[in-house]
Amino acid sequence: MLHRLAFAACALGVLGVGCSGGDDLADSTEDVTASSIVSIAKANAGKGACSTNSNGGRGFDSSCKGNGGSPEYWCADYARWVWARAGAKDTSQLTAAAGSFYVYGQKHGTLHKKPKVGDAVVFDYHGGGSADHVAIVIKVTSDGSIETISGDWDGQSGSEAHFASTSHVILNTPAYSSKVGSKPGVMGMTISGYVSAVGL
Repeated sequence: MLHRLAFAACALGVLGVGCSGGDDLADSTEDVTASSIVSIAKANAGKGACSTNSNGGRGFDSSCKGNGGSPEYWCADYARWVWARAGAKDTSQLTAAAGSFYVYGQKHGTLHKKPKVGDAVVFDYHGGGSADHVAIVIKVTSDGSIETISGDWDGQSGSEAHFASTSHVILNTPAYSSKVGSKPGVMGMTISGYVSAVGL
């Protein structure tokens, strides 16, 4: 049930609900590394849409105010913010839509089927820039399964603002199948592909 709520949250987010620019986002000129992505992602575990982030700002990109001044569905906001803080290039092409990561991967040639630490994993990509969720790969085990971290997870059902304001950054564990086309139970959505940040 909880992953279904996260699915509903990001599903609406990909349709452009509250896709405004971020107050705390600027592309870095440093090279991005997988370890820096993981470190920044984990440093924000447990935080909410309007929490003080590990960089000292409020929220993640437009997570706190992108829904007409209220919190918006923010799985993509979180992933984009983490990548940008870690030094990923061209994150201005990413939006509050989870599917923007898939399009980013297509455009930059970084979309692939085997996970790497630091990748974004896109779930239920429908085409046309629409997907249901995006998370960050923080571990790839020896058998190829993965652990991820997601923004906008486990919120309470209700309006977009209510769900987004009650959800958090959550570690998606235990490790689950990384096979594209599989539907891991811990996520409740189908893996569509993996996207590496430009510069990784």
